[in-house]
Amino acid sequence: MGWNWHVAPDSSKLYQFIPTEEVNAMKRDLMLWPPVVIIHNSSIANKAKVGEAKIVSIEEIEGVLADIGASCDKAKITHGRPADQSVFVVKFQPTISGFQEAMRIHDHFSTVNHGKEELEQIKGEKGKRAAPVDKLEELLYAHIALAEDLGYLDDEMKKRCVVSSKREIEAKADATLNLDS
Repeated sequence: MGWNWHVAPDSSKLYQFIPTEEVNAMKRDLMLWPPVVIIHNSSIANKAKVGEAKIVSIEEIEGVLADIGASCDKAKITHGRPADQSVFVVKFQPTISGFQEAMRIHDHFSTVNHGKEELEQIKGEKGKRAAPVDKLEELLYAHIALAEDLGYLDDEMKKRCVVSSKREIEAKADATLNLDS
């Protein structure tokens, strides 16, 4: 991206360029639907030494999500695309409640500085040894899946997902909740 696709190009066939901040905002708005949360195991993702890596099971991920209050009864938790078990994918139902549960997980990890931006920072700090952690949750980084995260999904899940605007989904959710009041 990098150009404003809402405005048709003029006769010179040039697109109108937009600032980087707007481009990044657009990228963060393009999420996968049905809602998907990507969970990264930083002990493996950060290329830790063999003895330092902590293998996390799907049951442990379920326990962490239950501890933070996320209801995952109707969600499907699987390993993500990398074969090293560093990524988990939590796919929710294509409903408002599924979206709200996915956002609850996303918001929780963002507020404790374990979101996508923080994961990118630790990935950029290669060679830096991670401090020992007391809780499993401290190893995990989670965020709602964006269009750029399609590589973490298996082929079957990719076929069943579409890219949607998070703002539009939030607006629909708000409208639905306001009608119920």
